Amino acid sequence: MAYVPGCSADVFISYAHSDNQDAWVTKLKDKLTAKLNPFLAGRAEVWFDDRIQPGVYFREEIQQKLTNTPLLVAVLSPSYLDSEFCIIHELEWFENQGGKEIIQLIKVPLSAGQEVPIPQARYEKLYDEPDGRALTGQRLERALDKIVAALTMKLRAAWELRPKVYVAQLRDQALTELKGRLHAEGYAILPKGLLPARVPDGRIRNWMEEARVSILLSGTRDDTLAQRQVEIGRQVGKPTIILGDRPHSDQIAAVIGEVQTTLEAHHKPAIYFVYDHHSDGQRVCSLCELVAAQAGCEVVLPEGGEKYHKFRLRVSDGILLFRRDAPDDWLNSQEQSLLQAAALRGDRFVPEAWYFTRRTNGGAPGVRSTQGPRRQLIIERVGEPDVTDLQPFLDALRSRLEAAGGQIS
Repeated sequence: MAYVPGCSADVFISYAHSDNQDAWVTKLKDKLTAKLNPFLAGRAEVWFDDRIQPGVYFREEIQQKLTNTPLLVAVLSPSYLDSEFCIIHELEWFENQGGKEIIQLIKVPLSAGQEVPIPQARYEKLYDEPDGRALTGQRLERALDKIVAALTMKLRAAWELRPKVYVAQLRDQALTELKGRLHAEGYAILPKGLLPARVPDGRIRNWMEEARVSILLSGTRDDTLAQRQVEIGRQVGKPTIILGDRPHSDQIAAVIGEVQTTLEAHHKPAIYFVYDHHSDGQRVCSLCELVAAQAGCEVVLPEGGEKYHKFRLRVSDGILLFRRDAPDDWLNSQEQSLLQAAALRGDRFVPEAWYFTRRTNGGAPGVRSTQGPRRQLIIERVGEPDVTDLQPFLDALRSRLEAAGGQIS
């Protein structure tokens, strides 16, 4: 089970199979896992495909794994850059999914004329530049420690962005199956570890205040720890689901459904701002802040993981899709996700804007707005982004929230 909720792996290693004939990639995977585990509660899931022989690929299986992985580590070499499958069906495909992070590790010097495929993404050389030999010993360990620090920071940030659920801790056993199923569905579980029986009330209260919803048990009268949590939950006053007893396996799906219903009923107004991190990330930083200021509500940014993306598309009050330099494949992927989310929402209308900008190329700046087939606002701007272009979208968002009894300043 991966550390990041809702993901099948935390890190996907993309590599050319010829680069693992000496088991170098296998050793890299083992080292990254061992170094990540102490920082991620021993739950780091680093994955690579070691079952498929060179020349035999199952693209759909690989890309399904990539869909549910927030980080990709690409092991670069001349062989990797010559591999259509590695570049097109792993690296580029992953880059087009949105909300994903890529770290490139250059195993050996590249051939003359070859370049790092994604220069704007981080890359590290794992060889000695003067002679081109692979790093070994302490030099390799120090290089990997830097990479692990970056991976840890990104994975912890991904965990923090998941909707948090407090699950009752019992004196004699943990609700392991319930926690595992919630984690698999994309919920971050609090508390992160087991509680001693005499844990201070203040710490329990802090976790419950951080959580979006708490699952508590009232039918364990002989368990003082469980009863304390029920009482603290009532004092905190945030959404709670109180069960009479430990749920059996066949009851867990209903509990998860109640969690989802509770979260949707009590969520804070939010706009989901979808953009391509690699192509347009720097360009939208200031725009994101301006949208938040103009909207008066939270603006949520994309993160890795298909379940997280679908959750945000489902519960957000408004969706803003931005594109300037992102490739067509990325845009097509996002349009399909938006279409599927709209179908799942049924009659519930969510304001949606597709904001496309392009360079002036010597022409005059200007903006044009049209309406798409699903009532989505399509805004095309020649020139730099301007938050005033989004006013019709923000007005529609405000009207929807007011009609639903939500709050927006």
